[in-house]
Amino acid sequence: MDRKGIYINLERYKKWLSNISNIFKADICFLDEAGNCNIKSYNGHKPGFQGLTTEILQEAYKEVKKSGAPFSKNGKKNSFGIVAVPVGTWHHLRGILVAGYRNNKDAGIPVSDITDLQDMLTETAVFIDDEASLQHDLDSLTNELSTRYEELTLIYGVGDKLKVGENSFNTIRYIINEALQMLHGNAGILYVPDFGINEILLSNTEYSKDDLDRIISHVKRKCDTKKDQIIVNTLRDFRSIGLKDKNWFKFIATPVQVKGEIRGILLILSNTLSVDYSTGDVKLLQTLSGQASMIITNDELYNNLKNFVVNFVKTMVSAIEAKDSYTRGHSERVNKISIMIARAMGLSHKQIENVSWAAILHDVGKIGVSDEILTKPGRLTNDEYNIVKTHPEKGYLIMKHIEHIQDALPGILYHQECYDGTGYPEGLKGKEIPLYARIIAVADTYDAITSSRAYREYNTHINALREINSVSGMQLDSEIVDVFNEICRTHPDFIRGEVDDDKEDKNGFDKLYRT
Repeated sequence: MDRKGIYINLERYKKWLSNISNIFKADICFLDEAGNCNIKSYNGHKPGFQGLTTEILQEAYKEVKKSGAPFSKNGKKNSFGIVAVPVGTWHHLRGILVAGYRNNKDAGIPVSDITDLQDMLTETAVFIDDEASLQHDLDSLTNELSTRYEELTLIYGVGDKLKVGENSFNTIRYIINEALQMLHGNAGILYVPDFGINEILLSNTEYSKDDLDRIISHVKRKCDTKKDQIIVNTLRDFRSIGLKDKNWFKFIATPVQVKGEIRGILLILSNTLSVDYSTGDVKLLQTLSGQASMIITNDELYNNLKNFVVNFVKTMVSAIEAKDSYTRGHSERVNKISIMIARAMGLSHKQIENVSWAAILHDVGKIGVSDEILTKPGRLTNDEYNIVKTHPEKGYLIMKHIEHIQDALPGILYHQECYDGTGYPEGLKGKEIPLYARIIAVADTYDAITSSRAYREYNTHINALREINSVSGMQLDSEIVDVFNEICRTHPDFIRGEVDDDKEDKNGFDKLYRT
């Protein structure tokens, strides 16, 4: 095993070394990089290397390791001579081949024989080093492929989250956390102050928030100046950033650009990493920085679009309420109640947002109904009521072109459906009615009863609950009515204008018409 962890299979060289032993009447030993004898080839005499002692082997080991060159010592009669050659280079010594031979001649073995022995050992050493180098390259390629696979998996993972429209905050935390794990960091930081982003994830680190704030300040200043990525693997580089030695750590940082301008940094730091950060690590961080930039840009565009839609909706609602002063604030109140019901039912953030859009816009179709009908103080004729009943479809047709609220459209179109199938526009029944519409139906009914109209005065909270519960399971979904009752019980501030619990219903509703 060399110092890079490469296993050298010496068994395959045993026969070859044995042939060299026989040719030169020599004993051969391979010393690994630590000087340990891993394999021996004997020249027919009893094992034990009586002449090739530990002292002789260590002498050869030290000479070759010191110079990185072959070493030989030709002994006189009845003494041991040795030849030692390096396996590998001086900077990366994998081991040493040592041959020991007994000299039975007064003048020693001829120089030509020693040269031949050294050449054959050198050739063998080259074979061993080439095999180890090839194994190292294969292992490096395997590790590189594994790393790239993990990086691609991370990048695709972020892409998948962007496709499904996951919350941008969660996606950003996912990016930082995965980068932290893959790059073996102790802290991951995304700092984009202009967009209110200062996300810090820690892993086995004792850095305080003040420490990290100072680090962010120094690194961002350097990124703003250099306008490029930063790799710090040495104390000298660390000092060049302007940080104190006591906080010494390795880190990589890359600027985060939004619309072509540097607006922040993505930083991974480690005070426990033994190896250096590489250019491959920086490229990964740059890719993740680009994805974070895309999320921030998309989020800004989304918020701009959302603000536009919100302002458009407010304008539409104001236009409707301007037609009928009695219904001023109705859409906002229905929206508030619908959101409370949706939250109590445990709906997701996205579902609650859809309920809100549908609730605030549920009556937008009334913009297509004449003022005379909407503000008529008396009872509507059948023809007039049929015109009013067109407002859900008109609202749907008005809003269906706005991409941002597509999921909310069923709540607008079907909020006048009744649970028993007697509603409009399609006479849907039970769970056929979309959930958002069933929620809005309860909220709309409550506010219709407790608000004044051109044709009647408002009624009380208690009477409204009484009427709602009387039509539960017929006009309204009983499960949602139960949720609404619980909200009223646990939120007493929800009760509006109650003076007498026993007060009779002013208008004697026997069927509720939500308009």
